[in-house]
Amino acid sequence: MLEILALVVAVLVVTVVTALALVTQRRGRPLPPGPPAPGVDYRPGVGDDAEVPRDTAKRPVATVALPDVVPLPAPDQREDITSVGPPLEIPEPSAGRLTRLRARLARSQGTLGRGLFALLSRDVLDEDTWEEVEDTLLQADMGVRTTSDLVERLRRDPLARAMRPDKVILAALAATLRLYRAGIATAEIPIWRQIAAPLDVLERRARVVAERTGARAAPTASTIGGGSLPGQTLDSWAVVIEGYPPQRLLATLRAGTPTTIGRIVDDAVVLDLRTVDPSDDHRLADALRAAVEAQSAPSPT
Repeated sequence: MLEILALVVAVLVVTVVTALALVTQRRGRPLPPGPPAPGVDYRPGVGDDAEVPRDTAKRPVATVALPDVVPLPAPDQREDITSVGPPLEIPEPSAGRLTRLRARLARSQGTLGRGLFALLSRDVLDEDTWEEVEDTLLQADMGVRTTSDLVERLRRDPLARAMRPDKVILAALAATLRLYRAGIATAEIPIWRQIAAPLDVLERRARVVAERTGARAAPTASTIGGGSLPGQTLDSWAVVIEGYPPQRLLATLRAGTPTTIGRIVDDAVVLDLRTVDPSDDHRLADALRAAVEAQSAPSPT
């Protein structure tokens, strides 16, 4: 009986406490705002976050003048932007070490500088040339180590590699030297064979070609190059074609088969037989006859 009474009292106490808590919570809530009072501006003003009264004067909006719009010129009236400001300076490409070294050695007045310039100015910088460079530097008391370092740097220069002969050039040089050693250079090398051609043989060949083409054979002079032998000539015989416009006849010969190159002397086309291989005499005669016939053919109207 007492236990039931204690349970009923506990339930009543919990109920009363819960009711008091709900009433207290409702009393702490803020009331909803009422209607605005007349004559009061409730809009946010300047500096509301700094607690400035809401009825202070508003900051006016400043009027800012915009700059005048400048119209763009027509495309044909615009300035060339390349003419504005100073011209750009484009640096020249730097030369290789070997090129700069040659330029400096050319201005040298000493024995060592002149000797190195003579060696490094050769057309082909082969192994023998580099050995001579080493010997020259060693004789100048530069020391073995300094000489080896300098020569190795020059060997790696791109210009030195570009001037190094390849296997084809070396093979051709070896074959040519074998002809000289065998004593048959004048018979096997074309330039020496042409230079050594007897004058009477040239005259006989020229008369045969001239007879086949209706031209005439005449003595002439052959020029032996302008590099090693400038101004030097040899007596020779040539085939001379006259009676036709020389420029037009030469153009026809150059366009024919085989291509034939001649020169003009006293308004006549001259073909030197010293410059023609004997095995090509019949081809030269056919080319001349075809060119002459083309000059004689009536032009199409």
